[in-house]
Amino acid sequence: MSYTSPLQKFYQPVTTQPAGDLELPWEFSSLEQEYRALRQKAVLLDFSYAGRILISGEQAMEYMQKMCTRDLEYLMPDRALFSLVLDQEARPLDVVTVYNHGESYWVETSPWGRQAVWQLLTENCVDGMEVRDLSEQYAVLGLEGPYAWQVLSRVADFDVSILAYKGFLPASWQGEPFWVARMGYTAEYGYRIYAAPGLAEQLWTVLAGEAEPAGYHALEVAMLEVRQPLLHRELGEDGNVLRCGLNWLVDLNKEDFWGKEALMAQRQNGYDYLTVGFCAGPAVQLAAGCVVAAAEGTEIGQVVTCLFSPGLGKQLGLARLQHEWTASGLDLLVRDVHGEWQPVRTLSAPYITPKSWNVAMV
Repeated sequence: MSYTSPLQKFYQPVTTQPAGDLELPWEFSSLEQEYRALRQKAVLLDFSYAGRILISGEQAMEYMQKMCTRDLEYLMPDRALFSLVLDQEARPLDVVTVYNHGESYWVETSPWGRQAVWQLLTENCVDGMEVRDLSEQYAVLGLEGPYAWQVLSRVADFDVSILAYKGFLPASWQGEPFWVARMGYTAEYGYRIYAAPGLAEQLWTVLAGEAEPAGYHALEVAMLEVRQPLLHRELGEDGNVLRCGLNWLVDLNKEDFWGKEALMAQRQNGYDYLTVGFCAGPAVQLAAGCVVAAAEGTEIGQVVTCLFSPGLGKQLGLARLQHEWTASGLDLLVRDVHGEWQPVRTLSAPYITPKSWNVAMV
């Protein structure tokens, strides 16, 4: 599933970030500028690097029920949901978005999980079903920010206020069809636009005049601030559904799903380590694996990821700690990349208040 976005010709990022065989646009200007636009106005993102997989056939519903941890039985047409996809040992492969198109389902992966999810879905496909890669047929534009709905209204031929969260609707631009999903990953208003590559190029040009293009750096920081899963950062070597706090993406009452037996065994064994957010001083340099200790110096866990948050003016991260230490407001110590002990404090999510919570569509 190697892929190059058709929208790359319209931008030149100053830095990129690898994701398997992909190179994602990381920053176009600076983290601070793009983050400020995301949290205060709206940004335009190229989400074409995500995997787009079509599941169709008479047994599509049964197959999706088997492969996803969420219950799709009551997922109505023109609606979507988030779900985990696990391997047989219950290790998360990705957080996917499942769209019910009535006669078929679309599975959208992250850039990091696209290969693993594609392999799992194709290897377990049964007769009478089709699993097809749609990456070349559709490009994906993203809008995130408190005024993303206002920007979307420049190209959508319907009243964007009627589009429910996790819903999607058809639209057209100068007679050419596309469709829009209201999803959002930063707790701001968020939309995804799915269009044929040629049309997507036209839409990018129009929307770039209304919203600032942004890379994945600002997006990941904003996602971390509201504790949206970033599996490529937080799984590490020891991560699983329970330790990462991904239980909300699993419907344990489902009769069966891929990896359920192993997940139930993990659950029966109980919690050992859990993941908690923390903040540190803006100049503190941390990396995955940095040791976390209680005030008296007893090691209680490790850092799994850390990014600078312009919204907090601090380093913001996640740590995997012994379960009895995963509480908010604890003052702990972490050994930085230079071997020096630095103070940190644990936090409850969300770590910032999104502006969209106080912005009404008018």
